[in-house]
Amino acid sequence: MRSSARTRALLLAVLAGIVVPLAAGCSPGETATTADGACEAARVSVEPGPVAPGKILRITGQGYVDGCADNPEVVDGTLAPDESSTAMSDISVVWSQGDVEIELGRVDAGPDGEWSLDATAPPDAQSGEAQIGAGTSEPATVTVTP
Repeated sequence: MRSSARTRALLLAVLAGIVVPLAAGCSPGETATTADGACEAARVSVEPGPVAPGKILRITGQGYVDGCADNPEVVDGTLAPDESSTAMSDISVVWSQGDVEIELGRVDAGPDGEWSLDATAPPDAQSGEAQIGAGTSEPATVTVTP
């Protein structure tokens, strides 16, 4: 009887490891952010904060992997992380402001899912907010100053 309860508890733990990431939106090729760190979402960061037209930006990305490297599996009765994921490649980095979209470059993520790109803000960028996105991540907002 005790073995049956243990098996049932283990089965519930495994199902929770599969259902919770799926409920958070984590599926093959997609990622999601949750408080417990499951399935890190791809994100873009831009430095410096405000930028003038024609100036250099450092754009970085994190979490650019296909697959969810932290879905648990059972190994010898113990939950263990599944470390199978593949770094994304040929990621288009795009500047968007109003109706204008400009590809700033293309990047390949390293094995850790990170990349960086030094790019020039468009010389004809207008004062105000612009978005910089890469792949399917939420874009980062940058303020353009005169």
